[in-house]
Amino acid sequence: MSRQQAIVVGGGVHGASVFYHLLSLGLERVLLVERKSLACAATGRSTGIIRHHYSHEVTVRVARYSSRVFSRFPETMGRDIGYVNNGLVFLAPARRRAPCGGAWSSSAASAWTRASSTPRA
Repeated sequence: MSRQQAIVVGGGVHGASVFYHLLSLGLERVLLVERKSLACAATGRSTGIIRHHYSHEVTVRVARYSSRVFSRFPETMGRDIGYVNNGLVFLAPARRRAPCGGAWSSSAASAWTRASSTPRA
């Protein structure tokens, strides 16, 4: 019986990403376990938006890293997934705008600034 170096539970976007990165780091015996089929839960029902507007620096960094991964998907994985980076705009009538004068909260703006000024991993 072969022993696994790592077992990843869940075949959604996070589990598949962990599986891929473990293999990229040189592990050879990695098992991905999914109860039904890949991307059958929240990942498969997502709208496909990668937004960068988050209140926490780590979440901003993950989203920015994901954008880079998806933009290079054809070269890395050999398959075009139709990724288009077309941006996103939040609009609100003047009476419903955030106190800072726009759609960004101060915590989201500071998280974006910290993530942008930190060197890429």
